[in-house]
Amino acid sequence: MTKGIFYENSQGTQIRFDGANIRVKESDLRDFTWSYSLNHKPNGYGSRLNRFSRPAIEKSIGLSIRGRSREECIEALNALHAATEADITRGKPGRLYLDGQYLICYLGISSKIEAWRGGFHFLEKTLTILVLAPFWYTEVTQAFRAGEVDSSQYGKRYNGRYPYQYGTGYANKILYNDHHSEAPAIITIYGPCEDPQIYIAGNLYGISGAGAGDGERIVLDQLERAIYRVSVKGETTNLFDYRIKTSDQFIPIPSGDVAVQFSGEFGFDVK
Repeated sequence: MTKGIFYENSQGTQIRFDGANIRVKESDLRDFTWSYSLNHKPNGYGSRLNRFSRPAIEKSIGLSIRGRSREECIEALNALHAATEADITRGKPGRLYLDGQYLICYLGISSKIEAWRGGFHFLEKTLTILVLAPFWYTEVTQAFRAGEVDSSQYGKRYNGRYPYQYGTGYANKILYNDHHSEAPAIITIYGPCEDPQIYIAGNLYGISGAGAGDGERIVLDQLERAIYRVSVKGETTNLFDYRIKTSDQFIPIPSGDVAVQFSGEFGFDVK
């Protein structure tokens, strides 16, 4: 887990906000508000809660940018601008990291230079951040490997001469989601595999009619609502139409210890 605070844009460029040239002066990053809607009671006294929501929100961050010379200060300022503008012009958000957690956001939808000081070696700048999903994300990955087949409590038990239980051929494992609520996931399935299927908390995830070769992987991304294959060379193929349509592929992972079943013929990660 990387400590400190930094921005990583959609192209992988990182700008640290705890280094020698750029540091955080102030921010409201940890502030939050739930929006809500109410239904007023017919008698006119009080209301009933309809729902809570957390729509996209604007936040702000104040930065101190400095250099040993005016040129070095401007160089740091230009690097920051280039990293943030790349996301805006491409329409792809970056991530603002703080002690291992991150916000999915556009950094710098507006900016204002507050002051130049020290012979133009030092300036203060305030940036407005568009946070698309106003939650701090923490990534936790659990790996499930090929060959993990064992007997199942869901297999068939015979009486008399067969006083033991045959397995279903499915591995039975536990996925640990220690968050207090359900969480979206990115499921990465590693080839070779054909028609890979995974039961998580009783819901079926996977694809039908397609697969992945050796060294390839299939990604089911609930955040982006996308399913695709990544080749050995990094090329992507859209597999959304091959999703298993009898179940919802984008149901988040429930909180707690969650039952996982799969054939054991392929490996996968759940992030």
